[in-house]
Amino acid sequence: MKVNTYKVEPVTCPRCLMRMDGLTHIGPGMALPDPGDVTLCAYCEALLVYTDDGTVRLATEDEQVEMAMDSRVRTMRVLAAEIRANRASRQ
Repeated sequence: MKVNTYKVEPVTCPRCLMRMDGLTHIGPGMALPDPGDVTLCAYCEALLVYTDDGTVRLATEDEQVEMAMDSRVRTMRVLAAEIRANRASRQ
């Protein structure tokens, strides 16, 4: 599985209010998020959905249930844990 990380226009997590300016794309190439794409806050692990205006919103309960079985979401959670561990080791 190919994983690419790069800077993007910052968005704010609506759960923990942390500013997120990096994106880790799971798959080939680099892809900017489209409305409806899912991401995971690397700070609080909130499942987020990109909106039409480029911001993110919390996933609804129904969306979270649907995404819980998606292997890409499980991979995002593993990557988020690695990011937090790397961040903690630098402090």
